[in-house]
Amino acid sequence: MKKSILAGTFLSSILLAGCVFGSSPEEDISGILDSTVEKEQGFVDSQEPIKKLEQEEQELFDKIMSLNMEEFKEVEKQADQALNNLEKREEQLTTEKESIEEAKEEFKGINDRAEDIEDEKLRAHVENMIEVMDKRYKLHGELAAQYTEALEYDRELYTMLKDKELKLEDLEAQIEKVNAQYNLITESNEEFNSITDEYNSLKNEYYDLAKLNEEE
Repeated sequence: MKKSILAGTFLSSILLAGCVFGSSPEEDISGILDSTVEKEQGFVDSQEPIKKLEQEEQELFDKIMSLNMEEFKEVEKQADQALNNLEKREEQLTTEKESIEEAKEEFKGINDRAEDIEDEKLRAHVENMIEVMDKRYKLHGELAAQYTEALEYDRELYTMLKDKELKLEDLEAQIEKVNAQYNLITESNEEFNSITDEYNSLKNEYYDLAKLNEEE
């Protein structure tokens, strides 16, 4: 039986914090951080639709598995709906990737301003924040590639289910292939969410340090 894929695909997002006031590199970086969050809104907005589509796809699969060969027309109908579901998930994934790419480009602006920070502790903190965020974007790229591959495996599965001559061993092998891919995605999601939490903590610490620096 194809496992449920809901738990692994809901991703953490970066959080919006307060602003730093004053004309300084710190203020510019604060603005870039906030703009980065805004650029990721498409990514945030895509999560719930993807989760809902995954749930619908799981329900379609379960229904297909409950049917027998005498109900093959219904199997074909449900498989076609599942294939249409995959297209919708691909559209959401495209939105997500475009949003992340825009945010990534926005975030690059911090590199130019970081070197202008006079306080060594604060500058080191920003450099660490940049390093963590770069890792986060790299992880998202890997995760998106894994998810794209999973969608292709799903497409192969539902196309196979429309074949009246499908052999049980071939079906079982494809389901195992799909499940293995989603297990990989779950592991990658956990890593992505962990590094997102790490970045959010660093970002909030940055705001506190920048305010203290400005008050001195």
